[in-house]
Amino acid sequence: MCPSSPQPKDELIMTGSGKTVFVTGGGGYVASHCCIELLKEDFNVVAVDNFVNSIKGESSKLYY
Repeated sequence: MCPSSPQPKDELIMTGSGKTVFVTGGGGYVASHCCIELLKEDFNVVAVDNFVNSIKGESSKLYY
């Protein structure tokens, strides 16, 4: 057994719904609205965006 392998007692335990969604472009119009709806449905949402095509200050409305 590899020494860096997790033992059963070190296993990751998720709380909440256990449903996690990774959203790319999360700062965009469509993706941000999808994130809001996913959060309402008790999903854990991880959103990333590089904001290359964004307007400064518009992301403040994304906090849920």
